Amino acid sequence: MSHDIETTKQSLKDMGIKYCLGAYVDIHGIPKGKFVPIDHLDHMVKGSELYTGYALDGLGQKPNEDEIASVPDLNSLIQLPWQPEVAWMAADNTLHGEPYEINTRVALKKVLAEAEAMGFGFNLGIECELFVLKEEEDGSLSVPDKDDKLT
Repeated sequence: MSHDIETTKQSLKDMGIKYCLGAYVDIHGIPKGKFVPIDHLDHMVKGSELYTGYALDGLGQKPNEDEIASVPDLNSLIQLPWQPEVAWMAADNTLHGEPYEINTRVALKKVLAEAEAMGFGFNLGIECELFVLKEEEDGSLSVPDKDDKLT
């Protein structure tokens, strides 16, 4: 997708997108983010969405410190299939325009850059696992295959 913000906004509108969500993941693995109307995207990518870091667990701030901005990464933009009027983007936290070191994405990028400088590469594979269960008339759950002895 083009990074010219006006072109990007128009492309998103053409796709039926009305809202943008820039999200980061906290140190507990819980996503945090803010929704903005699509017309506010140009402000969002400049860091308009602020968080009081002291109020959020794991951001390492004191009550008197400035707010942290959440800056979405347009390269990560996806249209949510279950809510097609929303575009989701991974976000990096910044403080005074600089990457905020405690942000999980910022920390990962830093470590990956250090590893690359040492000649290492990074590959990620996701293995999705699931269980297929059958709800019985009494409300209990069972495996659909009565011959399955592994559960």
